[in-house]
Amino acid sequence: IFDHELEELLEYNMNDVDSTLEFYLQSEEKIELRKKLGLKFPKLKKKFMNSSDVGIGELIFLDYLCKAMGMSVRELRDIKKTRRNVPLDQVILPSVKFETPVFQKLLDKMRNTTVGADELQELLKKLEQKETTEEFLEVLAEKELKVKRQIKSKQKKGFSYSARWGDFHFFYGIGGIHGCIHPGVYRSDDDYVIRDADVKSYYPNLSIRNGLHPKHLDKHAFVSTYERIFDDRLGAQKDNDKVMSDGLKLSLNGVFGKSGFQESIFYDPFFFCGITINGQLLLTMLAERILNSGIRCQILQINTDGVTFNVHRDDLDKYDEICTQWEADTKLQLEFVDYEMMAIRDVNNYIAKSTTGKVKYKGDFEITKEFHKDNSFMVVPIAVGKYLCDGIPISETLRNHDDIYDFCGRYKGSADFNVFHVYLGEENGFPVEKRDAYGKIFRYLPVVKGGTSIKLNKRTGKIINLLEGRFTEAFSVYHDFDKKLIDYSFFEYRCQSLIESVKPPQKDLFR
Repeated sequence: IFDHELEELLEYNMNDVDSTLEFYLQSEEKIELRKKLGLKFPKLKKKFMNSSDVGIGELIFLDYLCKAMGMSVRELRDIKKTRRNVPLDQVILPSVKFETPVFQKLLDKMRNTTVGADELQELLKKLEQKETTEEFLEVLAEKELKVKRQIKSKQKKGFSYSARWGDFHFFYGIGGIHGCIHPGVYRSDDDYVIRDADVKSYYPNLSIRNGLHPKHLDKHAFVSTYERIFDDRLGAQKDNDKVMSDGLKLSLNGVFGKSGFQESIFYDPFFFCGITINGQLLLTMLAERILNSGIRCQILQINTDGVTFNVHRDDLDKYDEICTQWEADTKLQLEFVDYEMMAIRDVNNYIAKSTTGKVKYKGDFEITKEFHKDNSFMVVPIAVGKYLCDGIPISETLRNHDDIYDFCGRYKGSADFNVFHVYLGEENGFPVEKRDAYGKIFRYLPVVKGGTSIKLNKRTGKIINLLEGRFTEAFSVYHDFDKKLIDYSFFEYRCQSLIESVKPPQKDLFR
């Protein structure tokens, strides 16, 4: 190495060290959870450190199940069977019943439907990349029920279904139910309150209360193991043992997630569909009872494990009675949250502020994301959240926000593209175009003057601008930066677009 390159190399290495330390600090909670779980499950300690949340859940459940069945993991793998098509009439619970024609028709359609292996595989491909249980359930809710009905000629016919109640549409998926009122900002007031009802540990309790299990595993051993883990988690919560509680929560949700993967011991499409199909039908039963009761209410959204209504305060006692009866009929438990405000774009993108002041951010409104997600321009949802929840002007938040990384865009490269920052430089006193090449991850800032960031297709030579019509500055390595150079108009436009997705501007009726 040449002497003049030494300083640059040291700076590069120091940046790596600093970045690794920062990544560790931000991941410390997850790392500590895995370390402490390793103390509670010594035989699994090494596997925990490199496993996803869903993977940890599977490992813990297997540890419980092997003890219950008196078998090793290898022996369990030997009895795993391959199952393919799932006739839904074989998995829908006899307790599922509806009172109104629209949902009775839905139930008839489902009972005459067979979910094929190809439809399941299409869904599961989307699930393979998910690291957390929350992401896993989000994908399940997004997937509409587009399955195939088996007919006598053995040909397959396309099938999809939605149900409509007034102007509200219910959509049914292989993974779950979703539906949402039209975009808007909805608030509780003196007459109405927004009340959200979620089923506690929905998917695990569906299995426990109804004896649902992978068919190749002993029913009693599987269900009793599921229930024991659920009870142990309640015990850990009472003892304030957060490590055990968090680990068992991963186990409760992770085993269901693994039931859809052929490589897993728990793989069984019958079990998978038994949980997801019954989950959405039972939740529809709750929604139907409330809508059909004469209660003054408006349904705002329904999704996977919960339903949200705007309920007249004078009708809350009747609402509670219906929920209590549903709990008794299904042997499931509901948990309730009252919201002061909900700004809704759709079922996966909204802000909900509870009456206690706690704020829930979903989708494009999220203000914190996992590292593997796109964290571009995080200052936008931060500013929008403060505006919608507290009325703080967008420009005030943008100009007072100090974390420069929240203003950065991120590009994650692929094998087909190279990414460059292009700007005007100088050689021998003449202006020349300069191109700095960057690696797989490239971070950049929208600025009022500077260069441009592009990606170049290696095969075709096509150039694509990462931020069309805007100047950018490369920010893959931290450096001193004058915030006055930030293109605030870009962020104000992004904020306004996000706000208008839930709060359209008033139109002049005279034009």
